[in-house]
Amino acid sequence: MFQLSSRRKWDVRGKAPEERAVPLRTVLIRMCSSSEIYAVAGVYTTSRLFLTVSMEYLPLYISQVVISNTEALATVPLILFVSSALSSLFHDRFHSCVGQKWTYAAGCLASVTGCALIYFNTERSDNPKNVFIAAAIFGCGNALTMVVSLSLAANLIGSQVECGAFVYSSVTFADKLINGIAVILVQYM
Repeated sequence: MFQLSSRRKWDVRGKAPEERAVPLRTVLIRMCSSSEIYAVAGVYTTSRLFLTVSMEYLPLYISQVVISNTEALATVPLILFVSSALSSLFHDRFHSCVGQKWTYAAGCLASVTGCALIYFNTERSDNPKNVFIAAAIFGCGNALTMVVSLSLAANLIGSQVECGAFVYSSVTFADKLINGIAVILVQYM
């Protein structure tokens, strides 16, 4: 609200204020009328939704499938975070080889593969090996999709740094709203 009510002239393209001064309100209205912000919010929200749901419901799955190994409840999130950190280290090299779309597609494929591993492993056992493998795959998929979605938001901002807070807060608000609705829907299923 503050940005929309501000009368200050903002520099949009890095030009001197006397050359190209555009009110921030105009820039934000132009940004809201663009479909790109909604596409970036959708990509970011779906990436965060998968991350949130996998982190919330993976321990419940472990308690249903793994019978006596209670250490798996602490080990699985650790494996997920470590694999996420390791795969984010190799993100730049992978991204430069295949590009942004294919990096996101690889993250989605890894996430779906982890889901398939979980879906088809419903037998109760004492061996949490399949759950550990699925957690590592989830971590890789989460890291790839989240890094790409954040870079999409940064690309949308570009040189319009005065809109950075607006873009990041908009996509984060959409993320929190959709994640809350999704968790409530899953609870009532």
